[in-house]
Amino acid sequence: MTKINDKTAQGSGKSAELTRRGFLDRIMLTAAGGAALIVAGTTHADAKVAKRVAKYRSSPKNGKKCSGCKHYKGSGTCALVAGTVSGNGYCNYYSKKSGYSY
Repeated sequence: MTKINDKTAQGSGKSAELTRRGFLDRIMLTAAGGAALIVAGTTHADAKVAKRVAKYRSSPKNGKKCSGCKHYKGSGTCALVAGTVSGNGYCNYYSKKSGYSY
């Protein structure tokens, strides 16, 4: 067993024993707490990427444009790209909408 200074024992000169089981329990609690904070801080809006990350541009590429993409929701909104996008724009996440031809 390894002896460490416990916060409750600080200043009193006493040491607390930290067992392997106690150490692993602390690690698991820390990991679970961190995971909970990550999940709690994630919302649908956070799932969108910035235009620069998507390499969005306001003009079509080889006939491919946002209005023909399955992620484009109309009225300048996209399921994947943050902010307002043009129906004539294009990004690297383009995925042809079913039944669309260009």
